Amino acid sequence: MVDFAAGPRTEAAARRVRLVVALVAVVLVAGLALLTWPRTTTVRTMTATVAYGGEGAHVAVLKHVHAPVGTDHWVVVLGRDPGGDYGHQVRLDATGVDAGSVGVQWEKDAAVLVYGSGHRVSVPSRFFTGGR
Repeated sequence: MVDFAAGPRTEAAARRVRLVVALVAVVLVAGLALLTWPRTTTVRTMTATVAYGGEGAHVAVLKHVHAPVGTDHWVVVLGRDPGGDYGHQVRLDATGVDAGSVGVQWEKDAAVLVYGSGHRVSVPSRFFTGGR
């Protein structure tokens, strides 16, 4: 509702207040997004010792995903991209096991992720071959 007796100066002040509130909200949302945005570090790239279906060389890229809000985790990306940006992702959340010690045993029909503790996770090759 517009108060015609108050004049245009009050309307302009109200618009400025709304603009400032909107700008503060945008800055707060952007700051919160930056604080919770995960940062990824490539720890190691392991090249396949087995050729899969005549495709190029395959790799397993071990990445550590750092997030300030407590969702730190490890990911192994299996595929042909040596940067680990594209491929089949396997999230490693085993409690009490050093994910940084993971190695890969390449087999004809699978890639087996082997922890230093001896735990093993087998990923059938159909999940990381063929691309899109």
